[in-house]
Amino acid sequence: MALIGRLERARANGSAPLAAALLIAANLVPLAGVLFFGWNILTVLALYWVENGIVGAFNVARIARAVGSDEKGGPGTGQNNRAYLAPFFVVHYGLFWIVHGVFVFAIAAFAPGGGAAIYENFAPAAVVLGAIALAISHGASFVRNFIGGGEYRRVSPRSQFWQPYPRLLVLHITILGGALLLITFDQPVLLVALLVVLKTVIDLALHLREHSRPALPRSLAG
Repeated sequence: MALIGRLERARANGSAPLAAALLIAANLVPLAGVLFFGWNILTVLALYWVENGIVGAFNVARIARAVGSDEKGGPGTGQNNRAYLAPFFVVHYGLFWIVHGVFVFAIAAFAPGGGAAIYENFAPAAVVLGAIALAISHGASFVRNFIGGGEYRRVSPRSQFWQPYPRLLVLHITILGGALLLITFDQPVLLVALLVVLKTVIDLALHLREHSRPALPRSLAG
């Protein structure tokens, strides 16, 4: 019910269902890769790691564009902070992202046999393909919802700064789940597919949460 309510609020705020559809379609790429093209868990986790880099890159643009007032008030809030927050985000978020990347490519070493087969079956071309699909999805959301839908008027730079961090947490949980599959179950296809499905559901929930902010009054939205 909460998911439906967020979808209705997102629609009322002008968030096109197309953006949510593109998000689901982009997340179906790794699912299809696992089920039909033999993508292993390392390929999937690497793709999700790259996606978080894409999310971070778009968030820099969002911070730079956000002009809303900070709901919490206080000194140093509002659009005057953009010049400081954008580069600070690059460093702060970037460090977390790099550390997660190290974990992604290191966990396979704990698999049975030292992970040699997993590294050998890693598919960089698949990561590139999936990353393109995910970049299109996030780009469509940025253009249609954040700019076209006027979300940049409803969010402060400081609030926008923190928006991607729940996705970092999702990646962290996904990495732990992937490590469990590698070490305990030797990554059976159905469990890897389930991991992808769970990540897709969480992604959709975060997307709807982000795009269900209260709409501006008409006098301010123009």
